[in-house]
Amino acid sequence: MYVCRSCLQRINGLRTQSPFEARLLRPFRTTNPSLHIVRRSYSTWEEKQEFVRKPYIPEHPLPKSASGKRAPLEPRPGVLGIEDIQAALRDEAAPENEDDQSGEAGKDYQSNSYEKKLEFVVRKHLQYLKDPLEIGNHVKSCLDAGRWDEALLMTRKASASTRVEVSWNYLIDHQLKGGHLAFAIKLYNEMKKRGQQPNAKTYTIIFKGCSESIHPKVAVAQATKLYHALLRKTVKSAFEPNTYHLNAVLGVCARAQDLESLFSILATADTRHRAPDSRTFTIVLNALRYQVTSIEPKMGQFTEIEKANLAQESISKAQTLWTDVLTLWRSGKLLMDEQLVVAMGQVLVLGTWKDNEKVFQLLQQVMQVPDPDRITRRLARLTKQMAIELKAGAEGEAENGAEKAVEERAEEDDLDYQSEHVQQEQTGEFGAGVLAEQVEQFPHPGNKTLSLVLKALENTKKTSLAPKYWKHFKYAYKVIPDLENYSAYLLCLRRGHASTQAASVIEGMPKEFLSNVTFRIGLKTCIDDRLNSKSFAAACKILEIMRRMMRYPDGISMRLFLHAARHNFKHLEKLEKTNPLAYKFARGEQFVQAVQSIWRPLQILIRSFSYPEQPSRSPEEALRKAKDTMQEAMATARAMMSLIDVVTNENMAKPPVIKDLRLKRKFLNLLVEQYITKLYPHGPPGLETTRENMIRSGAVKEVGPEMQQRLTHNLRMALKDAEGKYGNFDAQLMKALEELGVGVKAEA
Repeated sequence: MYVCRSCLQRINGLRTQSPFEARLLRPFRTTNPSLHIVRRSYSTWEEKQEFVRKPYIPEHPLPKSASGKRAPLEPRPGVLGIEDIQAALRDEAAPENEDDQSGEAGKDYQSNSYEKKLEFVVRKHLQYLKDPLEIGNHVKSCLDAGRWDEALLMTRKASASTRVEVSWNYLIDHQLKGGHLAFAIKLYNEMKKRGQQPNAKTYTIIFKGCSESIHPKVAVAQATKLYHALLRKTVKSAFEPNTYHLNAVLGVCARAQDLESLFSILATADTRHRAPDSRTFTIVLNALRYQVTSIEPKMGQFTEIEKANLAQESISKAQTLWTDVLTLWRSGKLLMDEQLVVAMGQVLVLGTWKDNEKVFQLLQQVMQVPDPDRITRRLARLTKQMAIELKAGAEGEAENGAEKAVEERAEEDDLDYQSEHVQQEQTGEFGAGVLAEQVEQFPHPGNKTLSLVLKALENTKKTSLAPKYWKHFKYAYKVIPDLENYSAYLLCLRRGHASTQAASVIEGMPKEFLSNVTFRIGLKTCIDDRLNSKSFAAACKILEIMRRMMRYPDGISMRLFLHAARHNFKHLEKLEKTNPLAYKFARGEQFVQAVQSIWRPLQILIRSFSYPEQPSRSPEEALRKAKDTMQEAMATARAMMSLIDVVTNENMAKPPVIKDLRLKRKFLNLLVEQYITKLYPHGPPGLETTRENMIRSGAVKEVGPEMQQRLTHNLRMALKDAEGKYGNFDAQLMKALEELGVGVKAEA
């Protein structure tokens, strides 16, 4: 029955051995043969041919003890019992479960080893780090190096015996900077559970992180909940929220546009711990402004009337708040700064013409900036004073007496000017006026104030005063204009259609401030300034600046220049009345000048597609990057072709010039066709031109023989009536019908 050598040896394992016994019946010399499972190592035919044998890997290794050593072998009888056979069968029947369990055990072992190693490292560090400051510095270095687990474990271990609020603050700040607001709040709660008392810095970090959170609605709920808990003393804390905490929570509410929560937090301000400062009122005013500017009128949501009504509500609330600001400022409890004044002015410019007029009253009251009625006189006095200073510097000290006299007269004029407006300010909308001895407390106007003034001038259409205020801020207040100032100045000049001044401003701008938007604003100003005889000259000047300063010209700017050349003829008005033929050739000369001025910049723009600034991985990626610019170049080429057609069709230039223009038009036409082929290899988007696609889409149906004869007869009758009027109309129409698949052929 038993023929296997292993089975025979196991069965006869305990009986007495005989020296004359057969070799196959002798048992193996092992201590406990029942624990050893002998398996043969098999190999396939291919492995035998390659002389490769599978290594012996035991599937059921001996279990290990908790210490990691092999468990000692227990003596068992040599004969296999029924329980041993059943256990072996169970093990063989479920090898996959054993592998999974061994894999999970390996993972647990790896995690346990990592935790043990980490605990060992932290314990060694804490043996030498006893000062909370040193522990905090080590935690910060771990966070900077990306070792979050070590920093967290060290803080938890040190919290058992040391006050390490600084370390907890570092952990909370690290999570807030990463955008994990919920986990930061969990760390804050764990900090309190471990007996660590949060300090003022802890709440400052939390409120600041809430104000910078990417989830403003959730941040408002967390910040207001924690802030009110501090006020009600429900949180164990040795301090009360201060002004910085008040401003931080207000910033959270303002970013979420939750004005109800914002004013409820503002109501908690007092005169002791949470005294409002200029930052407090600036946040509230900016929130009122953002409530209006963030709304975009759309169909079915908001209309322009509703937006205007909302702006008036915000202005009313801002004026009420400004009354409290002036009261605190006069009593010396508030330090006025430029940001607060500009925030109030930015709310006023959202309103009507009268609200924009109040901006000048506000600036005169708080900053002593002259209003539009006095700016001319103030600028003239400033110019005279500068001339005297230059003359005194050239001639020596002989003119010092005259300079002092002029300065004294200027001071007297300022005092007279202030006294004239005290009566008006006492009954004005912004409260009582300011006494002359409070001049030293006035905030100094800067770049933001200049932008506010230019915006108010643009809204009130007093754009002629923009150059005067520009010079006054530049020379009287020593303001160095920035990019925002130049943009506001150009927009103000555009509203006033001052093309010549816009060209002068662009010419004087620093090179780093020049961009495509700058030239577009300037050229749009020239287009709007059609009643100015020098508008086209200003457009040519702006185009020349773009060619000189920009590496690659802007396609939209070039099209705007062509538009200005095509519609600005104020300088030819007299010629039109006296000599119409000369007027025609003068217009043609202007068109030719525009085309020739654009020709070289367009070639530079075209070459930029072949030699881009940034390399691409494939031609498809290069085409995708240059697609928008290529479309602008194609639109510019079409505009040039249109202008050339006007000159050639109406014979508005000499024959050699017309011949040259036709050659250029041919080149531009080929260029447009090339770009269309590149951008739309399967035809223009949304347009199916082939006969099969049009029939498939249902735009054209198949026409039978009878319908073809009927169409042919009708077309012949129509062409016979139109004979002699349209020339090649016959061939063009027949060709179009052939392409559509109607099947009509033109006959000679």
